[in-house]
Amino acid sequence: VERLKASLADEQAKVATAGDASEEQTGKFAELVKDRDSIQALLDDATAQGKEGAEEVERLKASLAEEQAKLAKAGSQLADQGVELDTCKAELSEASATLEKTQLEREAVSEKLAVVEAEYRTFKAVSNGKSSAELADQLNKLVELEGDRASQLAKLQAAEGSAEASKSFVASLREQVVDLKQKVAKADALRRKLHNELQELKGNIRVFARVRPGGGEERSVVAVDDEVGSVVVPHNNAPAAFKFDRAFSPRATQEEVFDEVSNFVQSALDGFNVSLFAYGQTGSGKTH
Repeated sequence: VERLKASLADEQAKVATAGDASEEQTGKFAELVKDRDSIQALLDDATAQGKEGAEEVERLKASLAEEQAKLAKAGSQLADQGVELDTCKAELSEASATLEKTQLEREAVSEKLAVVEAEYRTFKAVSNGKSSAELADQLNKLVELEGDRASQLAKLQAAEGSAEASKSFVASLREQVVDLKQKVAKADALRRKLHNELQELKGNIRVFARVRPGGGEERSVVAVDDEVGSVVVPHNNAPAAFKFDRAFSPRATQEEVFDEVSNFVQSALDGFNVSLFAYGQTGSGKTH
C-alpha cells in the first residue's frame, strides 16, 4: 500500500508538472498569435500605402504627360510664329526697297518735268517776233513739249500713288512685326512656365546612378534596370536593390546621359537656379 501511495504521489507530481508546461505553452502560443496579428496589421498598412503610392505615381505620370503635351504645343506655336516673323521681316525689307526705288523714280520724274517746264517757258519767251514758219515749227515743238510734260506728270502722279501705297504697306508690315514679336514673347514666356512646371513634376531633386563598364576587374554590380531605375549589388552574400530616379547601365552613351539632364540646362538658360554635381570615389569615372 505504501508503495502504491508513493507511486500515486509521483504520478500526481508529474500531472502538476505537465499542467504547468501546458500553461506555459498556451502563453507562448497566445504571444505568437498576438505577434502574427501585429505583423498582419503592418502588412495591411503597407499594402494600403503601396496602393496609394501607386495611384499617386499614376496621377503624376498623367500630369507629366499633359504638361509635356502642352510644352510641345507651345514649342510648335513658337516655331510657327518665328517663321511668320521672318516672312514679315523679308516682306518689310522688300517693301522698303520698293519704296526707296519709287522715291528715286519720283525725284527723276520731277527733275525731268522741271526741265520740260523750263524749256516751255523759254519757248514762250522767244516766240514773240518770229515768222509764221518759225512759229509753226515752234508750235510743233510746243505740242511735243506739252505731250512730254503731260507724260512726265502722269508718271510723277503714278509714282506718288505707288509711294503712298508702299508707305501704307510698310506701315502694315511694321504693325504685323510688332504684333508677332509680342506673340513670340508671350509664347516664350508660356514655354518657360510649362518647362519649369514639367521639371517640378519630375522632381526638384533627382538622383541618377551610372554604372561604369567593369572591364577585367570583378564586377560589384549584379544588375541594372534602366526602366525601373534600380541597381542591384551584393550585400552579405545576398543581392540588395537600390532605387534611383534613373539608372544608366554600362552600355549607356554620353548622349543618353545628356538627354536626361539637358532639361536642366534649358532651365538654367531660362534663368532658374540649377545645380548638377557628380559624386563617387576616386577613379569611379566622375569626369567622364
